[in-house]
Amino acid sequence: MARIEENLGRVQDNLLVQGELLNRIDQRVERLAAVMAEQGDSLNQLREVAERLAHGAAKQQEALTRLAKVVEEHEERLAGVEERSAAAEDRDALMQSAFTALMQRLDAFIRGRERPNGHPQGGDE
Repeated sequence: MARIEENLGRVQDNLLVQGELLNRIDQRVERLAAVMAEQGDSLNQLREVAERLAHGAAKQQEALTRLAKVVEEHEERLAGVEERSAAAEDRDALMQSAFTALMQRLDAFIRGRERPNGHPQGGDE
C-alpha cells in the first residue's frame, strides 16, 4: 500500500509538472497568437500602403504621359513657328534687296534730273 501511495504521489507530482508545462505552453501560444495578430494587422497596413503607392504611381504615369503629349505638341508648334520665321526672314531679305535696288534707281533718277542736261549719266539707271 505504501508503494501505491508512493506511486500515486509521483503521479500527482508528474501531473503538477505537466500542468505547469501546459500552462507555460498555453501562455506562449497566447503570446504567439497576439504577435501573429499584430503581424497580420501590419501586413494589412502594408498592403493598403502598397495599394495607395500603386495608385499614386499610376496617376503619376498618366500625368507624365499627358505631359509628354503636351511637349510633343509644343515641339510641333515650335517647328512650325521656326519654319514660318525662316520664311519671313527670306521674305524680309528679298524685300530689303528690292527696296535697296528701288532706292538706288530712285537716287539715280533724282540725280539725273538735277543735272544740267536733265539726262541720267551713262551706266546709271
